[in-house]
Amino acid sequence: MLGIVIGIASVVSVVALGEGSRQQVLANIAGLGTNMLEIFPGTGYGDRRSNLIKTLTVADAQIVASQPYADGVTPTVSTSATLRFGSAEASGLVNGVGEQYFAVRGSTLVQGRFFDEDDVRRLSQDVVIDENTAGVLFGPSGQNPIGSIILIGSVPSRVIGVMRRQQGGFGASQNPQVFLPYTTVQGRFLGDLSLRALRCASATTRRWRRRRLP
Repeated sequence: MLGIVIGIASVVSVVALGEGSRQQVLANIAGLGTNMLEIFPGTGYGDRRSNLIKTLTVADAQIVASQPYADGVTPTVSTSATLRFGSAEASGLVNGVGEQYFAVRGSTLVQGRFFDEDDVRRLSQDVVIDENTAGVLFGPSGQNPIGSIILIGSVPSRVIGVMRRQQGGFGASQNPQVFLPYTTVQGRFLGDLSLRALRCASATTRRWRRRRLP
């Protein structure tokens, strides 16, 4: 509901803007992810106990992925840690995600590659970083991030990709972020097999959009 309200308010505001500002607002509205679902544990939206509920598992992700409305499903977990490379360091968000996360989110690469199903299966310590993180950790030295080893907390991880900064919508952040397989974050950071949430791209919405095209 909040996303709908924000979208309507933004559309109303667009008519009063110049062309450049209008295009920026429309891009931000698109970034909200109109075909995106997030599934959290708990009894309803805003359940204060959701962080304490440990019932969401990979089996749930597999069930959701088998539904006809699902165009892609990724488990998600998260924590925070200090990110270090050489003398550079910053506090950052550590995202544990599945290999489908980047397609579901609509992410694009500046360089390198995303991790794959095999990386998830073997708890790989290969990491994808965002442009913010690349600037903070590698900007001072000018070194190419790809192939470099950074410390995420006390866990050494090899950078395999740099992801383009998302301009708006869910998941956008100005803070440094890194992306590891969710299995790696569960096993090497959290010691917990439960999931924070499932992120799902809706095939139903995409089909509806296709039917509405002239």
